[in-house]
Amino acid sequence: MKQSSYAPFGRSVGAMKFARPALWLTLTLLAGACKKSQAPGDQLDAGKVAEHAAVADAASAEHAQHADPAEHAEHANPDEHGEHGDHADAGGAPAEHAEHGQDASAFTVPFVDQQDPLEQTRNFFKDALGDNAAFQREHDPDFFKAFASSQKPRVTVVTCSDSRVQSTAFDHAPENDLFTIRNIGNQVRLNLGSVEYGVRHLKTPVLLVLGHTGCGAVKAAMGDASHESEAIRHELDGLALPKGKDGASGDDPGPWLEGVTKNVHDQVAFALTTFAEEVRTGRLTVVGAVYDFRNDMKRGAGKLSIIDVNGITAPAKMQAFERLVLGLPLLAAAPPSAKRPAPPAASAARSAELKSLIELRDELRKATTAAGASSAQVNAP
Repeated sequence: MKQSSYAPFGRSVGAMKFARPALWLTLTLLAGACKKSQAPGDQLDAGKVAEHAAVADAASAEHAQHADPAEHAEHANPDEHGEHGDHADAGGAPAEHAEHGQDASAFTVPFVDQQDPLEQTRNFFKDALGDNAAFQREHDPDFFKAFASSQKPRVTVVTCSDSRVQSTAFDHAPENDLFTIRNIGNQVRLNLGSVEYGVRHLKTPVLLVLGHTGCGAVKAAMGDASHESEAIRHELDGLALPKGKDGASGDDPGPWLEGVTKNVHDQVAFALTTFAEEVRTGRLTVVGAVYDFRNDMKRGAGKLSIIDVNGITAPAKMQAFERLVLGLPLLAAAPPSAKRPAPPAASAARSAELKSLIELRDELRKATTAAGASSAQVNAP
């Protein structure tokens, strides 16, 4: 039988062998039922219903004109059509289909089901094209001239493919600023060519390894991934994490968070070995950070926490580093009008932070020296 398909919704109208003019009434009634079952805020598009009905009527007419009665009788399915094994004539009432075992659920209106893959596809591109149009309106041609011919990013970012991790959480203008590599588990080795391109060709002064709380790749690597496909297992093999810990169970996020932070430290260590010469000469700083949208680190949901700078990981030094780069005083300064000296406790805390910064500076120098020695050994003939 000749098929007539309505491509945007992937439904074959010709497959409805019993289509007849009365189908308009059926579709109208079904559309009303679907509308009643919709969630609040969802609206049926009456134009789409009419469009479906018009296409169905056309298919019905085409079927009536070209259908071969012998072929129809030969291919009739008694289980589907009941004891008659045939369809009623075009003048029959819609109620006949109920008698012949037809179920109204066979008549789906795809654009009503928001979970339908085709509807999700349609909605995504509707949003994407609309958002892109808004983006164009908000950015004049001069915005693009700065990077139309070449890119000059400041940072090479290796982060996770997780959809919840986006650069807008830490960079409001990522264009021409971030050279981003994404994979499951924010692995440097897995896409080393791309990372090397950012560091050595684009010459970014920073390599940022960005992990995140609630990382599914970390969870899988810490558990049993034998049920995953070979391709996924291959990518998880790069995560050297202790097995047998399920950080996703229970109320304690500790084991999962430990896995996330360990993975970031491991990736930084590998990068320090790979790009030792750049680190030794001060052309590159390798930084490890965790984006915490779950507030597992108790510093606030959405916080970006630096946990590793060129292999230095002491929390006090990381906090001092954050305050330093932000240009913040090590401790809140006393108001200018205050004449009295700072309390001993505050003075002691300020001294401790100063000491942490001095130690951080010294350790960075040692790290770059060690990186240079490692690089010399690797490159020795």
